[in-house]
Parts: sequence; structure tokens; C-alpha cells
Amino acid sequence: MAFSLFLDKAQNNLQIATNGLNPNNVYREVLAYLDTKIQARKGQQVTDYSWTLDADLFEEWYQKYDNITTYAQPLDYIRGTDTRVFPTITPQAQFIKENHVEPYPFQVDGINFLIGIKRGIIGDEMGLGKTLQTMYAAVDLIKQGHAKKVLIVSPSAVKYQWQGEIVKFAGLDSLVVDGTKAKRAKVYTEFFNAANPTPFLIANYETIRTDIETVAPLVDEFVDVVIADEAHRMKNRESKLFAAMMQLNSEYRFAATGTPMQNNPEELYALMEWINPEILGSLQEFRRKYIVYGEKFGRQLALGYRNLDELRNQVAPVMLRRMKKDVAKDLPEIINKDIYVEMDKNQAALYKQVTKDATYAQDEFQTAMETYNRQKTGDAPSDAIMLGYQYLEQAISDDPQLLLNSDSSLASRYIKLAEAAKKSAKVEELIEVMRDFLASDSRIVVFTQYVQMVDILKERFMTEFKQEPFVIDGRVAAQDRTKQLEESKTTAHSRDILLMSDAGNYGLNAQQFDVLINFDLSWNPAIMQQRTGRIHRIGSENEQVTIINMLTRDTIDENIMKMLHEKATIGDAIV
Repeated sequence: MAFSLFLDKAQNNLQIATNGLNPNNVYREVLAYLDTKIQARKGQQVTDYSWTLDADLFEEWYQKYDNITTYAQPLDYIRGTDTRVFPTITPQAQFIKENHVEPYPFQVDGINFLIGIKRGIIGDEMGLGKTLQTMYAAVDLIKQGHAKKVLIVSPSAVKYQWQGEIVKFAGLDSLVVDGTKAKRAKVYTEFFNAANPTPFLIANYETIRTDIETVAPLVDEFVDVVIADEAHRMKNRESKLFAAMMQLNSEYRFAATGTPMQNNPEELYALMEWINPEILGSLQEFRRKYIVYGEKFGRQLALGYRNLDELRNQVAPVMLRRMKKDVAKDLPEIINKDIYVEMDKNQAALYKQVTKDATYAQDEFQTAMETYNRQKTGDAPSDAIMLGYQYLEQAISDDPQLLLNSDSSLASRYIKLAEAAKKSAKVEELIEVMRDFLASDSRIVVFTQYVQMVDILKERFMTEFKQEPFVIDGRVAAQDRTKQLEESKTTAHSRDILLMSDAGNYGLNAQQFDVLINFDLSWNPAIMQQRTGRIHRIGSENEQVTIINMLTRDTIDENIMKMLHEKATIGDAIV
């Protein structure tokens, strides 16, 4: 039996709850105490299992019932004091000014912190440039002569982004581990060679897990720095992925994550174990000190947490975490990011068959056009089927479910392949990206071209995030669109997602949101600019906005992005 305590600063009260009725003497004593405070108008009963007390009663409660209380907040937060420990940062970097982009002052602190601590975490809130900080720390170590080889482990969706940013920001070469076992082996042979000067190797977590028997001894021999990007991906200590990451031994270990703890302190323990297992001791000791267990629903479960001040201060020397509100003055007005995903074999097989048939249809169309141009008789051949195939390619890159929901005769040719492709790589990555942003109290607009995709995403969001998104598409009357946007201004922390098709692209202001995700792309750069303009506009109270484009690798998405860049370049030259 345990009681949980939470300080609601807005209401200036303590919220007390228990996991269930209990006939023992301690429980009866607590109920009697609560009853006396209610009688004295210093509290009230909310339900059979929950109460509120005036905030000034905390110390009295703490003295009486600390041993049976769990806390959702550090004690110094509840008390209004500040006993936080901060990491020590001293100048360590020597070559920052030689990089292609000068980092912001808070990022310089992060670079110096990592070099000095050797094994540390950049836990900055989303959008504060954790990639640049870990990258520049590694680059400086290379230039100082303390490192020669760096292994970056990242989500699959961003490994090519890493490669591009290493060139853009540092002007250095890298290799990406990708493809079949034979292709991966070739990359390993090339990189793990003392004669090869390439300093960076980039691999995704799943590849490291699969190839760990090959990679681990090579890392031992050649690698000086391991960077774990989105390091919360190894939060499960029981997973093969975590076990593989623990085998990557190097003098320097840098972790970057905007959500060091997503659900419970044991996730933070896993991250800290990778950084330095001595800091938090054994798992048994950690659980004893910081987690309160008890029976609930007939099982022994973690009921809550305690000693969070101590835990925070134990972690603080090796984790640097800054929030947007504290360093936003150093940020650019807008942050753009492209996220690439890779199809699984079933989705790729479907896409490959469609593109093969599209090529054949294009050849037939070209032959028919040549015949028509020679003969000049009859009607000109229609290019409708080509447009149909273009739609199918875009739809598959989004979600094969779109084909199953389509009444198109062209789509019906691929039903069996579409049924085999049960998952969309883009949808799965979207959920993870949104989860991180929502955990940082961001509010998100998601754009898609397709009404059916709106329906698919809406259902998924409700399942994953337990909130109903606002929806604006061609089926929503104009006045209802405005009404939804007005309502969304008052629902922070309860309804933080706006799902839109391009019907909401013009004339609607949504500056209360700070993240915009283009789930798919339009061929028209003006439409893309209009999407951005929904949240990036005068009147926004956000200190920055983030624009994300989601692309499925080796699909029409990459062609569209290339065309958008070309058109934008031409447009800039003209105006």
C-alpha cells in the first residue's frame, strides 16, 4: 500500500491518491489524518481513492508519511527550494572556429562538456542542435589528436541526414552502413582499416544489433568515440539492442536524446548504465532507492518513485539538459529537418512492382504518342494512366493501406502485394517523432495530401497518444475549420495535434502550434511554403518553429524533393 503525492502549483494544493483500500492500521491512520484536515477546511476528498490538501501542509505530511509516499516531483520542487547539481563545464574545444558553422553559445557549452566528461549525455529539449554538439565534440577530438575513428549509431531514418550534416558542418567524409550482409561487410572492411582516413561510420541501431559479433571487436580496436543518437532507443535493458550497445567499448561515449526518460526511471537507468554503470550502482540498489513497488491489479508493480532529488543530482554531472525557453534567444527563427525512412521488404516489393509496371506503361504511352504524331489521326493518347501510377507511387511511399482503401481499378491490380505490406515505415517513424515532440510539450500540425491518409492517421493518433486530433480537410465546412482552430488555442496538453490536408493550406492561422510535419510533399513549392506559413507567422508566441519533411528513401519522394529544390532555386533567382 502506498500513497502518491503531486504538487499542483496552479491550484496551490497537494494531490494525494492511493492505489486501493487497505484495512491496516497505517491506512486507517492516514484516513483519519485526511479527515481532520477536511474538517478544518484544509483539504477535501475528491474520490474514494484521492484527496487534496493545502500546499502548506507538505512538511507535516512528509514528517508523518514519507515512508509510505511516492513522489512524481523532486522534493525541492515541492518545497520551492533549489538543490540541483549542475555539470562542470570548462573550455576543452580548440578548433570550434575552424568548422563550417559557428555554434551558438549554449552549443559551445555542450561541446566543451562532452569533451571534458568523456562519457556524457546531451539531453537538450527537441530542436536545440544535439547532433551538431555531439558531432563537433568528436571533430574537435579528432583535430586534437585524441581520436581517429568515430562510430555514430542512430535511428535508420536519420543516418543519411547525419552523413549530409557531417559534410555540411564539418567538411569531413563518412561511410554509411546499409544494404545486404555482403554490402555491410564491404563497408566494415573499408572503414576499419588504419590506412583509411575516413573518420566517421554511421549505422542504425538495428544493424548494430544484427552485426554486433562483427562490429564489437572492430570497435575495440579502431574506434575512440561512439555517439548514440536518439539514445532513448536503447531504453529496454532486456533487449538485444541494449546488449549490443553495451559491447561497443570506446574511451568516449556521447549520448544525445531529448527524452532521457520517457516512461519511468528504469529507462534513465539503462541510459546511465551505457554511459557509466558505476554512477547508479546495481539495478537492485537503484530500484530499492528510487522505485516503490506494491500490489496492483493482483500483481507486483512499480507504484511510484521517491528520492527523485537525489536521482537527479546523481545524474546531473554527466547530463547537460537545456530547455527552449532558456536558450531560445540563441536559436534561429525556424528549424528545417528532413527525415528519411526505409521501406521493409514487403513495402519495397510492392513499390518495385508498381514502378516496373509504370515504366512499361510509360514506354507504351511514348510509343502511342510517336505513332499519333506521325499519323495525326484519331484522338491523342491519354496520359491518365501515368498520373495513376504517379499517385500509386506516392501512396505506397505514404502507406500501402491507401491502395487497399482505393476504388481505383489500377490500384486493384496490386491488392495481394498491398495486403502483404502491412506496415508503413513512414507512419511508424512519424509516431516516434511525434512522441518525442509531445513529450517536450510541443504542439504539432501534420499535413498530408490525401483525405484517406487523414483518416488512417487520425485513428492511429487516437490509439497511440490517447487524444483526438483536430482535423481540417475538404470535408470540413469553412466555419467549422475556424471553430476548430479557435478551440485548439485552449486545449494545450490535452489536444495538441492538428491534422490537415491541403484544404487547410490557405487563409488559416495556426501559430499556437510550434511543429509542422509534412507527412508527404507537394510538387508545388508554393504549396509547401503555404503549409509552413500556417505556423510560421507574425503573432506566434513560440520562440522557434520546426518544419519536418518526411520522405521514404528510394521512392518518388526523393524526386519530389529534388524538384522542389530546383524550383525554389529558380524562383529565388527570378525574384
